[in-house]
Amino acid sequence: MFWFSKSTPPQLTAIYISPSKGEDMQVLQHATAIKQRGLQGDRYWADKGQWIKTDGCQLTLIKSFELARVQKRFSGSWSDGLHRRNLELSGLKPKHIMKRHLRIGEALCFVSKPRLPLLYIDKLIGNGMAKALGKDAVYCLEVVEGGVMRVGDPVTVI
Repeated sequence: MFWFSKSTPPQLTAIYISPSKGEDMQVLQHATAIKQRGLQGDRYWADKGQWIKTDGCQLTLIKSFELARVQKRFSGSWSDGLHRRNLELSGLKPKHIMKRHLRIGEALCFVSKPRLPLLYIDKLIGNGMAKALGKDAVYCLEVVEGGVMRVGDPVTVI
């Protein structure tokens, strides 16, 4: 079974962090994933995220496929990380990464659970955006082995 599109090998297409809740996302070309913490400099790595006490994730990823699908239906823009997720990955098929390990650059991550899109993005982008993304667009990751991730790094499903 292929975990990826045969025409587009999986890769990391964007990295974002935010130093604390509510702050704009910063676009990065590379970031260091810290074992059992998240991306160095991000709000969840620093225990400053909105959901850290109840349902926080070390890292979050969103699939580029889902962003493109919703973009066709809505006029809002996902630019500059308005989706509020750390990693954008392309080339992965929907639903096929749950409970799997992903090698992203030097880091090894475990896809632990789906994450519902935040209603906060409706305020940032436009009404209906969170619902349009649905339940299979966003996932929580645990950092199993730390290391540097770079935009353009291949993603391997293990």
